[in-house]
Amino acid sequence: MEIIDSPTEQTTAATAVILMVMAFTAAVYLRRIGVANRWKARVWSWAFGMLALAAALGAVVHGFVMSEETYSALIQPLNFTLGMLVALFVVAVVFDLWGQSVAARVLPFALLIGVGFFSLTLIWPDRFLVFIVY
Repeated sequence: MEIIDSPTEQTTAATAVILMVMAFTAAVYLRRIGVANRWKARVWSWAFGMLALAAALGAVVHGFVMSEETYSALIQPLNFTLGMLVALFVVAVVFDLWGQSVAARVLPFALLIGVGFFSLTLIWPDRFLVFIVY
């Protein structure tokens, strides 16, 4: 694969790689220290794991020249990962604000809304505004 020529895209890809490493490190660290509350640690580590995966996909999408087919094949899992990331982040924040019982009730709805966001990206591909609204 050929590295993209655009300095802006190269910077975006490099930033995504840094974010990927930091998010993956946070996910692993949370798993290790989350003994006091495993449910909370799992939700936060899954959120950071989704962030790491989204950043990895973003680094590839923004960093390399690729065909439209390859781009489309990568952007779909990227959008799904972003949908799950936001959903899990909301659940983790709900946990921090109102506790595990409320967060556990919110979890399936948040994940369903994340899948709904992903579905909208299939209907309106290449529209970042859908993610901004989400």
